Amino acid sequence: MQSLSSECSSRNDTFFQVEVSSQDTDQDHPKYCEESTSDRIKKLKRDMLKIRKDQKSIRKSQTQAWKKLAKIKKDHAFIKSGAEEIARLSEQTQQRLNLIFMILEARKNNDIVKANILVGSLRLLLSSTTK
Repeated sequence: MQSLSSECSSRNDTFFQVEVSSQDTDQDHPKYCEESTSDRIKKLKRDMLKIRKDQKSIRKSQTQAWKKLAKIKKDHAFIKSGAEEIARLSEQTQQRLNLIFMILEARKNNDIVKANILVGSLRLLLSSTTK
């Protein structure tokens, strides 16, 4: 086996060494180095192109994921505010119901004064919640 490193390096080809058999003639060596170099360059270019395409695909997927996340956050905020509003309204309704039951209890017990005070409280509560 004969090394072509000296011939390849004289052609600015120091990335790899090519080993050929002793049957090869000297005139074949530079051509063999050139073909190998050009083949390697072509392969590297193909690999770089594939990597570029993969990176572009990853960036596109990431962008889509960020957009979905932003939409989910927006929907979450909307649903959270809706749930808080429902809880607030539910609490007000419970207060009204409590007053109504207390009024009914007072009327059942013929306690007209207490019933009138509770009716006034209910009116005040209703007027404050409608504003």
